[in-house]
Amino acid sequence: MTQGYTKSLVFTALFAGLAYVSNLFMLIVPNVSPAFFIIFLAGYILGPRWGFISGGLGFFLISYFSPYGMAMLPLLGVQIICGGLIGIVGALARFIFPVKTSDWRTYVLYGFWGFAATSIYMGAVSLADALLFGPFKERFLISLGFSMLTIVSNIIIFAFLTPLNKTLREFVKRV
Repeated sequence: MTQGYTKSLVFTALFAGLAYVSNLFMLIVPNVSPAFFIIFLAGYILGPRWGFISGGLGFFLISYFSPYGMAMLPLLGVQIICGGLIGIVGALARFIFPVKTSDWRTYVLYGFWGFAATSIYMGAVSLADALLFGPFKERFLISLGFSMLTIVSNIIIFAFLTPLNKTLREFVKRV
C-alpha cells in the first residue's frame, strides 16, 4: 500500500463517520442533515472514487444505526448508491467550478450544488419508498413534501459552509 492510498482510505472513513454523527442532528431538527454536505466534501476533496465510497458507507451507517431501525434492503441499497452519488457530485463540482473566491456568486453556486446533490438522493429514495410501500401517488407526493424541507435546508447549509471546501482541501494536502 502506498501512503496516498492509506491517507485516502483514512479520510474516506473519517468523512463517512462524520456523516453518520452529523446526521444525529436530525433527531433534534427534523429534515436538517449536514451529512449531505460532508459527503459532498469527501468527493470534492478526495475525488469521485473515494467520495462514492465515503457516501455509500456514510449512508449505510446512517441507516443501519438509525434509532428508528434500518431501512428494508431494497431501500437501503438505494440510500447507499445515492449517498455515493453525492460524493461524485462533490468531485464533479471541484472539477467544474473549484472554489477560488468567496464572493456571493460562489455561495449561490454551492447552494445550487446542495440542491442538486440533495435532489438526487431525496428523489430516488422517495421514488423507491413509494414503489415499495405504496399507494404510489399518495406516498410519493407526501415524501416529496418532506424532501423539500431537506432540500431547502441543504441549499442553505451548502451555501454557508462553502469556504470549508478550500480550507479542508488544503489541510488534507498538507497531512
